[in-house]
Amino acid sequence: MAIIRLFLLFLLHTLILIPAFSQRYSKGLHQSWETNLNRFSVPLNDIYALIPRNSISPVYHSNFWNRRQAEKQFFGKEPLVVVVVKSVEKAYPLSVLTYHQIINDKVANIPIAITYCPLSGSVSVYDRRVNFDGRTKLMEFGVSGMLHFGNTIMWDHETESWWQQANGKAIAGDMNEAELEAVPYMVLSYDQFYKSYPYGLVMDYHVDNAVKYGTTPYYKQDDPDKDIPNLYLAEPPLRMPPRQKVVVASSMGDQLIYPIDLVKSFGVINDTPNNNYIAIFYTKGVVSGLDEEYFKDSKDVGTCVVFSAFHRNRRLTFKKSGEDFIDEQTGSVWDISGKCTQGPLKDDQLKILPYRTMFAYAALSMWPESRIFGESY
Repeated sequence: MAIIRLFLLFLLHTLILIPAFSQRYSKGLHQSWETNLNRFSVPLNDIYALIPRNSISPVYHSNFWNRRQAEKQFFGKEPLVVVVVKSVEKAYPLSVLTYHQIINDKVANIPIAITYCPLSGSVSVYDRRVNFDGRTKLMEFGVSGMLHFGNTIMWDHETESWWQQANGKAIAGDMNEAELEAVPYMVLSYDQFYKSYPYGLVMDYHVDNAVKYGTTPYYKQDDPDKDIPNLYLAEPPLRMPPRQKVVVASSMGDQLIYPIDLVKSFGVINDTPNNNYIAIFYTKGVVSGLDEEYFKDSKDVGTCVVFSAFHRNRRLTFKKSGEDFIDEQTGSVWDISGKCTQGPLKDDQLKILPYRTMFAYAALSMWPESRIFGESY
């Protein structure tokens, strides 16, 4: 089965490069679904089936290393998806997510799904508890093998409803139009994670012995000069270059798009969407997961994290200083994880806000009316 999965991953990577290849939802691969297709919120003919469900095998049981155990398993700039709940700090290697796309886990007894769509560069973390029709359901998610707007569709084991990975919305099935709650996360390097969280845990690489973790079949996909993926198969949104990486932040129900290159140029962005105070930090030190075949050979693209800038009952504004961030109100020094390391607010923690990172074409497909930071109106 592991060899078959690797072949299917190779096939999927090949299809990215072949124009106009698709298999409509109604053909072949979906005869075994028990999804209630009388309920849907996107045209079913816009859903494309590429491979059978769970051919890309999700993770249902995770093992973790402490810092001593993980020490020789990772390189310093390796990207990790970090989730912190209360005093529990867990990191999930992007290279594991590359081959499995969904990790079902718990952090401090909160059931979460760490999700990744390499085709659209989309990272999202969700609470697996869903409130719908007056009831709370605990979901477990798998990879459907289908795409909508070039983005992965997940499926839940409980109702076989189909969910859009990028925005967490159910698009077909009994749970149609339900929405998963986004959980705050950060993408940090291995070194950054253990600098901020010396007692944190990193997910064990040994999920599938047939997989060569630390590599990706989706290499050369984050070139900003590349066009929209062929598997998008629709009219692309034109407000931004399709492969530009963006941060999508939420404010009072609105989605706000911040080009990562713009955040990088400023070092930090202080913004007030819908009169909410936010700060977006950028720092280097994290390699791309979509550049070279081997993660360790990939370019340093850095990382962004979105924080609430309302702290101790006042607004803080920040400026970049080296790899740190200094608030202009107290002169305190903060790191990329939002921890205060020096100054009057030492040991304080900024609140991490839910956000998502992805390619611009995916963000504009999910939220076509979104405000783009820096765009003229």
